[in-house]
Amino acid sequence: MINLNHKQARSGIKKRWIFYLLLFLGVLALVFYIFIVLPRQQWQLIIEAQEHEEVIYAIPVVKGDVFQLSYQHSVSKQDVSGEFKITDSGRIKPLATFFDSFGPGLPDLDGSVKVEIANGNFVVYHEEKPRQDIGLFVAPLTKDRLYIHDQEYDLTDYASEPILLKIFVSIP
Repeated sequence: MINLNHKQARSGIKKRWIFYLLLFLGVLALVFYIFIVLPRQQWQLIIEAQEHEEVIYAIPVVKGDVFQLSYQHSVSKQDVSGEFKITDSGRIKPLATFFDSFGPGLPDLDGSVKVEIANGNFVVYHEEKPRQDIGLFVAPLTKDRLYIHDQEYDLTDYASEPILLKIFVSIP
């Protein structure tokens, strides 16, 4: 039979505690790395030239971000803008359209939409469901722009002629 003295028996317990302590610290470091250090993939608002299947802009966004699309109306020569929100599911919800005079392609104020007058502009509030993407024809003549996070993105700089853009949220 093997006889262990008191010091030899404690040595095994001490080694086990060190093993569990190191295991705990390793798991803690792994959790820290996964949740804190690992770069999180962000959603991106993608503006793509459909015909060329080329991404013009990829803008980091998060749930709840609001962006505006603005253009100069070809008839009235006044700015028209629309406001959109990124939903929790990564879809795009139309919120409102802002304009100061009527023209072709603008909402009719026939009572079917909620309208307000604010700062000399008509504000038409939309009750539409969120959508997967927005298809938008842009042209140098109309000076289309996108505003988000206090930044302006020129949508007509890409081509010298009218072009169809697709705007959507890319979720990794």
